[in-house]
Amino acid sequence: MTATSRNRYLEPANHQNSSCKDYLPLRCYDIRLTPIGKSLKLVVDVGFRVTGQLNCLEEIKSLKQQGISTDFLLEKRVVTLYNNRCYKLLRIRTDKTPEKEIIQKGGKSMNLLQYMKEHYNINITDQKQFLLEVVSR
Repeated sequence: MTATSRNRYLEPANHQNSSCKDYLPLRCYDIRLTPIGKSLKLVVDVGFRVTGQLNCLEEIKSLKQQGISTDFLLEKRVVTLYNNRCYKLLRIRTDKTPEKEIIQKGGKSMNLLQYMKEHYNINITDQKQFLLEVVSR
């Protein structure tokens, strides 16, 4: 992933452990009030689950094959399980690929393919896939 501006990143759309679907809450939650001195603290515990089995690349390709616009995916959350982070999807960057996207890391230039392999041990098989522009959540 590469920083493109303050808190914006380019993320590969296809790796084994990602989902482009938004979350749906589980049917479990816990809400309680806890006294703290003269105040009350509201504690809310909610469980979530990922609703999709497809990674973002598969999801977007499937939608395009069906003639469905992917605009509704913008502003949705993308989960990357390899680093357990959640990002908000800003743009689908068809003008950028992991093969051509060069980043600087530790004074060294590398493309996104090399970065993902070196830092997360992930091999991106579709080297010409589009990238996702995301912001940290």
